[in-house]
Amino acid sequence: MFAHKLRPGLNGYPSRAALMTHLVLHASGAMVFRALRLINLHDIARLAALMTDEDWDEFLHRGNAQDKRMWWALPPLSLTARYYWCIAQRILVPVGAGCPWLLRQACRRRSLTDVSFSYLWISAFPGIEWAQSLREMLAYAGRRLVPNAEVRAMREVIAVTQPCAAEDPWARLPQGRRILRWLIARQVRAETLRPVRMALQDRAESARATVAP
Repeated sequence: MFAHKLRPGLNGYPSRAALMTHLVLHASGAMVFRALRLINLHDIARLAALMTDEDWDEFLHRGNAQDKRMWWALPPLSLTARYYWCIAQRILVPVGAGCPWLLRQACRRRSLTDVSFSYLWISAFPGIEWAQSLREMLAYAGRRLVPNAEVRAMREVIAVTQPCAAEDPWARLPQGRRILRWLIARQVRAETLRPVRMALQDRAESARATVAP
């Protein structure tokens, strides 16, 4: 994705295909944790409108270089195609080659809400369909059930520094209590509730200001 000749300061992308690779990679990573935003798809759609057949050929070549297929690009590209009608089948078909079967099925039925912060519920194994084998699935599930010291330390930092987490008791629960609460009842994502709470708080404050003498 770097320019062919780097210079001090800001460097542009070497081509539209390189920029598309960056946008798609960023969107894919966000989808794994259901943190995608509409602007991610909008950026892909705007760039797709400028790309020529040669640009798309370069994009496919970059993704399939060294026998490393760009299967991870299928979810954001197919979702962009669904909302913007701007990605041709000749791109989606080769990109989808090698994509895990479970992920391909998820691509067909999931909407933007399902892979963004608009999804209300905490998932036990978000993104497990991105695993490329049963072994990867089991390893991922194990890490989710028994997080290592690094993950636990990161949770402690997030619970203190992130406003949405600081307001939610879930962020401070030990792993065992998290599992128990999740089994008893569906748990709501703090990232989803925070803007709702802020909107309601703002409305309440506006109402109080209106009736104040």
